[in-house]
Amino acid sequence: MTMLHSLRSLSLLKKRLSMVSDKRLSLGKRIFYGFLENAISLLGGLLVFFCFYCFFHFETWYERLLYIGMSVLFVYLLVKILPDRPEC
Repeated sequence: MTMLHSLRSLSLLKKRLSMVSDKRLSLGKRIFYGFLENAISLLGGLLVFFCFYCFFHFETWYERLLYIGMSVLFVYLLVKILPDRPEC
């Protein structure tokens, strides 16, 4: 009885693995989503340097907070507009 049960569970596991491997993204889509992720990461790094630049470049706190806030809001909206990577 246990041998039959283990064979059934093994066949179900093989079916699930084959279904998962069939749902992989194509190479072009994987490259595209990888490029998007890397570009957004670089944009986030540039945002940090831009905030440092704004902090030391402008003389009043109003200008500093205005430019830093606008740049953070722009990047936030850009990230929300871009599509998410699919699960597979």
